[in-house]
Amino acid sequence: MDYKLLDRYRFYFENIPGWYDFEFVYILQELNEIHKKYDIKGNLLEIGVYLGKSFIPLSFLLRQEEQIIGVDCFEDQQFNTSKSGLPCSRYAVVNNLRKIYASEYLNIFLNFKLIKSDSRVLNAKNYINFTNNNLLYRIIYIDGGHDENTCSIDLNNSANILCKHGYIIIDDYKNFFKDKGFESEVSHGEGVGKAVDKFLLENKNFKIYKFTYRKLIIRKEY
Repeated sequence: MDYKLLDRYRFYFENIPGWYDFEFVYILQELNEIHKKYDIKGNLLEIGVYLGKSFIPLSFLLRQEEQIIGVDCFEDQQFNTSKSGLPCSRYAVVNNLRKIYASEYLNIFLNFKLIKSDSRVLNAKNYINFTNNNLLYRIIYIDGGHDENTCSIDLNNSANILCKHGYIIIDDYKNFFKDKGFESEVSHGEGVGKAVDKFLLENKNFKIYKFTYRKLIIRKEY
């Protein structure tokens, strides 16, 4: 992770609208170090970009030959099932990226792609075709529609494009099963919680890695 970029992100952090704990950057770094240790390569994806507050630190994990994709309905807010993160524009995300990357932006922007789309109409092939390096994804951050149906679609697509030992980060997870050892209180996370719990029951190759900062991190074991 480039600490010059991290310091710049810290400087602008409070001025970028959104819901994100700065300290979660270090959890991202932890996941990245695990992938580096085992030489796991892959692209990065965020579903539900809003104005880029979480997309920016995710981009810090990019390594040579990797690409990062952001998917959001952006200006087409009729597809925003949660009615959160308003207003939103792709231009604003690009502007925030330029603030952080400054003069380095022109050198790295070819590895970035922002897709304006309703994630419910996308499939695994679409996500693979957004990139051009023949890599699967290794870290996927889901913070899109919080209803059960949208979250289920995002999870199932993510499962199909994630590499072995890749991670899915689900924001605003609300857990209803105390026997897992943790609970969270997120008022708008009910749909997310139901979708995730159903997904984990149906996909035994995914295991819980960590729950922190209102985010559930799961890992694809095989």
